[in-house]
Amino acid sequence: MLASVRRRSGPIGAPPQALGDRIDKLAATPLEADSHATGLTVMAMLERSWLVVQGGDSDRPTEQAMKNAICELLFRLLNG
Repeated sequence: MLASVRRRSGPIGAPPQALGDRIDKLAATPLEADSHATGLTVMAMLERSWLVVQGGDSDRPTEQAMKNAICELLFRLLNG
């Protein structure tokens, strides 16, 4: 998975390390986890959520509802 993320993290996406550093900087309390691991974990969670939304399930939430949920969860995680 890490190789896949590195391929996709070219000029468009941020590498997991940069994402983890940013999350660590914005977190209400210091993180104990390595910032690279944190960034990679968040990217994996978001990618999995996006794949579920793009799947063919008839009872899935709308794309906007998923975006709102992702934003709210990240906001709450970062702000304690």
